[in-house]
Amino acid sequence: MRGLIIGLTMAVITAVAPIADATAEDDPLLQTMVEQSGNAFMAATGVPALILAVVYDGKSAVACFGEREGPGSPKPDGETIFRTGSLYKTFSGAMLAKLVADGKLGFEDLPETHLKWGIDWPAMNGRDIRVIDLATHASGLPRDIELPASQTLDPAAPIAPSTFEVVLKRPLLFAPGTGVSYSNVGFDLLSHVMSAAAGEPYFDYLTETILKPNGFTSTTLTPSAAQLANRLHGQGSDGKEIPDSGVAPPDASGGYFSTVDDMVRWLAWNLRTARDDDAEIRLLDHAQWLSRDGLSPIFLSTAEAGQMDAMGLAWVIMHPAGDRPLIYQKTGGRSGIISHLAFSPARGVGVFAAINLFDVVAAGQLATLANTIITDLASR
Repeated sequence: MRGLIIGLTMAVITAVAPIADATAEDDPLLQTMVEQSGNAFMAATGVPALILAVVYDGKSAVACFGEREGPGSPKPDGETIFRTGSLYKTFSGAMLAKLVADGKLGFEDLPETHLKWGIDWPAMNGRDIRVIDLATHASGLPRDIELPASQTLDPAAPIAPSTFEVVLKRPLLFAPGTGVSYSNVGFDLLSHVMSAAAGEPYFDYLTETILKPNGFTSTTLTPSAAQLANRLHGQGSDGKEIPDSGVAPPDASGGYFSTVDDMVRWLAWNLRTARDDDAEIRLLDHAQWLSRDGLSPIFLSTAEAGQMDAMGLAWVIMHPAGDRPLIYQKTGGRSGIISHLAFSPARGVGVFAAINLFDVVAAGQLATLANTIITDLASR
C-alpha cells in the first residue's frame, strides 16, 4: 500500500460472522492488506491500540493491534466495545431517511412542527431552520452547547428543552441552508425531532428499524458488565486514561457504544446493492443534499478528513479525484476514542478504523489510512 506497508507481521486477522452482503470468505490479499496496513500505522504513530476492518467485494477482515487498556492488557477483539462518538450521526441519518420514506417526517419540516416546546426558534434573512439543515450541518447553530461553569450536562440524560433554549436565543452563525458548520447541537435537536415523529424514544426506534433487522448484536446505550470488562480505554495526548461514564444518553447526543463486528455490519448495510426493503432508505441517506459550490461559510474543522464536496445525511462526501473514487466518510471522537468510517458505494469497499488516543494528528492519519485503503482496493 502506498507509503504504508513496511512488511511487519504482528497482527491477527479475525473473521467476522456472516452478515448481509459481507461474508468471511478467505481472501489472502485482503487479509494481507489489513494486516500490513495496520502494522505500518502502529509503527508510524505509536498509538496504544488500533482496530481496523475492511469490507470489500462481499468479504471482510478485521485486525486488532496493541493493548486494549494499558501495558500488559490484551489486544482488542471483534467484541471490544468503544464509544462511537459522532459516528452515531450516520445512524441518525439513516433513521431520518427511514422516517421520511415512511411519511412520518419531511426534510422541509421545521423542528417546531414536531417539538411543541413553546420556545422561539431563530431565523436569519427570512430563512428558518429545516430538518434537512440539521442533518447536513447547515443550520447555522453553534458546534456545542456552552453553559455557565455552574451548569453541567448529565451524561446519562437527554438534553432538556430549556438547555436548547439557551442556544436558540443566540444569533445564528449564518442563514440556514447557505453554509456548513459542524454542529453537535443540530444533531442533538434532530434526535428529539425524530423521536417525536416516530412516537417513541430515539434508540428504541433505531433498534427496531435499523439495528435488529440487520443483525447488530452489541450496539447499545448501556453496556453490560461483561461488555465493560472488554472496553477499549481511551487516552489523552498526555498518556493518561480519559474516564468514561459507561452509559450514553437516550437521545444519543453523546454517541453510543458499539464494536468492530457491528461496524462491519454497518459498512455492509451501506454497501448493499439489493433492492430490498432498505433500498429507499439508502437512496435518501446517500443523496448529495448540499453541494460545496456556492456555500459560505464552510467549516467542518477536524470533522472533515479531506475536502467536503457535498453533504449527505451526516456523511461528508468527497468526489472522485485521480485514483480516488467517490467516498462517503465520517469521523467520531469520544472519551479518548477516535474512529473513522468510510466507504465507496460504487466500488463496494468500506473501512472502519479506531484508535484509543485522542490526538488530532493521529486522527488525520487514521482518515488517510482508511481512504488510502479504499483507493487502493478500488483500483484493483
